[in-house]
Amino acid sequence: RFTLGHDTTNQVTARTDAATREVQMRTLDEILANENPALIKMDVEGYESQVVAGASAALMKSSLMAVITETADPGIRSVMADNGFVCATYHPFERSIV
Repeated sequence: RFTLGHDTTNQVTARTDAATREVQMRTLDEILANENPALIKMDVEGYESQVVAGASAALMKSSLMAVITETADPGIRSVMADNGFVCATYHPFERSIV
């Protein structure tokens, strides 16, 4: 469930009132089964670990060049490294990737 009516500050919630919406959950492997993405951007309100857990086939696709996440805890970094990715940070004011 997600809150409604808060513009860019909507978030996951346990509430079940009328100001929320339930969304269907599917794994990235289900969603991308017949797709070959070059980039995945995750904005999943702190559920990155769960998304990565459901993306084992997607992360192995040869078309996938990068995955952007808001957080990268050690578990996520480990899974990404196991799939050949390296951690990088983008500095927008310098226009550089480190």
